[in-house]
Amino acid sequence: MATPTITAVRERIRDEALAGGLDFTTSASAALYLGIAEGTLRKWRMRRYGPRFQKVGGEIRYYLSDLDAWLDAQFVDSSDGGEAR
Repeated sequence: MATPTITAVRERIRDEALAGGLDFTTSASAALYLGIAEGTLRKWRMRRYGPRFQKVGGEIRYYLSDLDAWLDAQFVDSSDGGEAR
């Protein structure tokens, strides 16, 4: 069985959230969405790095639009010296 692409994983997470009437996802799903380990995402939160998140009643939430915006901001334009914008 082939490993799903990151795009397929993102589409599945988005579809599951939206089917449930939500526009946010859990920390575990957000890590999958970003293609990183959940522990990495936890460390990023402690270091105030990474996408915006919200803590409600002890639960961490990541809005899908925030995940997309953060990913988009990570693009590096090699013509400007390689700095992330």
